Formats: sequence, C-alpha cells, structure tokens
Amino acid sequence: MKKLLFLITVIAFLAVGSFGFCGDTKDPPEIKITVTTDQEKKDVDKIHKSMEVSNPELELSHFCKIKDGKAYFSITSISSWGSESLWSDLKLLEIMGIKDVIVYLNNPGGEAWQGLSISDEIRMAQAKGFHFVMDGRGVIMSAAVPVFVSGDKRIVSKNIIFLIHPATMFKWGMFSEGLKELKSQAKMLELLENRYADIVASRTNLSKEKVIEMNKVDTWFTAEDALKWGFVDEVK
Repeated sequence: MKKLLFLITVIAFLAVGSFGFCGDTKDPPEIKITVTTDQEKKDVDKIHKSMEVSNPELELSHFCKIKDGKAYFSITSISSWGSESLWSDLKLLEIMGIKDVIVYLNNPGGEAWQGLSISDEIRMAQAKGFHFVMDGRGVIMSAAVPVFVSGDKRIVSKNIIFLIHPATMFKWGMFSEGLKELKSQAKMLELLENRYADIVASRTNLSKEKVIEMNKVDTWFTAEDALKWGFVDEVK
C-alpha cells in the first residue's frame, strides 16, 4: 500500500511539473535558428557603416606644428597651402591660446586669389592679437609676395630672390570666346592687379602706382632691394 501511494505521488508531481498548477498548461519555448551567410553579414555591416556620421574634432593641418607655445608653418607653394587650411589652423591656435606664429617661406607662388585670401586671413588674425614672423629663403615669387609682406616681422637670407609680374590666366580645353568674354576677363585681371598692388603698397615703402608699374613686366629683385623698398625688415 505504501509503495502504491509513493508511486501515485511521483506521478502527480511529474504531472504538475509538466502541465503547471491549476490546470494551466505551458507552451514549450519556441526556438528559432537563423542562418546568416557571410555575404549577408557583409551587406548588413555595409549598411551600418553608411549610416555612421563622421564628426572629427578640429585638428592642425600637416603644414603646422606647435612647440613651446609657438606655431610653425612651412609653406613652399601657395597652391598647396590654401586659405581654408590657414583659417582652420588659426581657429584652433586661437582656441589653444597660441598666437605667436613663425612662417617659413621658400615659395615660387601659385594661385593669385589664394595669395590675396591668405593675406586677408593673416590681417584678420593680427586684429585678434596674432603675431607673424615671416622667414624667407630661396625665392619669394608672385602670389607668395603679398603673403610674405603681410607679416609683422619679415626676415630673409641674403641670397633670396623676389619676383612680381603681370597677372595671367591659364585656360584648359578647347572653347570659343567672344569680345564680351575677353573684356570681362580683362576687367577681372585689372581687379586682381589692383588688389595685389593695394596689399604690397600698404606693407612696403612703394606707392600703389609704383607697384602697378613694376607689375607690367617680370620684375626680379634682391634682398638688398627688398630691404630698401620695405619688403623685408632684416637680412641675414
């Protein structure tokens, strides 16, 4: 009789474990197995990456290095060093509280509009307390001249050569132009030469008229001439 009661109890316990109390039955858990191929995984990763929004912090360009509270720029071409790079570098330097800037220039020039724009960035930074020392070597030519003369202090080696010359245009491709287009381009070149002369005259001993006259031909001059005309402050 005891064996029979024990067997009934075990059966009842198993029944409760299988079907629950109060007659409530539990559905067995549903198990899903998903098989993903390598290609499908790559597609999902590609979608996720395309949805990412890059937001890097402002950082110095490769033209600028900092050491002991001073910034050092090395500029060898106006075409490779644009006003956008200088603008962002100066913004970060301002945030960092660094306002002493030394610029090494051994520069054959480049795009004239970039030269004028870079000169403007320097002038506006000076209004915020920046101090620029221009250190010239080799050649300072064309679009690099207004950049160089915009410095607070201009130093050159004794063997440096300067060049200013008439504004020119480079045109790519084959196309036709009429008198209207040529007149428009002539007006643009006149504006460019006037702005160029304004900057150079404001930072040297030469009048605007003299700069315009010098710009009518290729005008080469030495460090001694540059010192006499106020392009530089010191020759080493």
